Amino acid sequence: MKQDTGHMLVAAVLRGGVGLGGTLLAVGLVMGIATGDVSTPALRLSDLFAGGPLHARFELAGILVCGATPGAGVLALIGARLRERDWGAAATATVVIAILVVGMIIGHV
Repeated sequence: MKQDTGHMLVAAVLRGGVGLGGTLLAVGLVMGIATGDVSTPALRLSDLFAGGPLHARFELAGILVCGATPGAGVLALIGARLRERDWGAAATATVVIAILVVGMIIGHV
């Protein structure tokens, strides 16, 4: 039985995103506990590379990676379906991405 490389790609993207995001969160948590600074101030995206405690920046990066992982999985799905010429599935996944983008824009305003 032939394995679907598209599903394997999407699974790898999702697994990698969750693994990386979880690792960043865990590193930030351990750093915070090790330094005795367990309070995490509210950080803005601009604080990721400058400002704020280092452990909080690791935690912020982990949250961002975990939040971006589903969108990256859908983008990988679009690419896989376009390669397979499955236009219906690619169109559906494109609509999902469009809804995510519109939601981000509306949520930011």
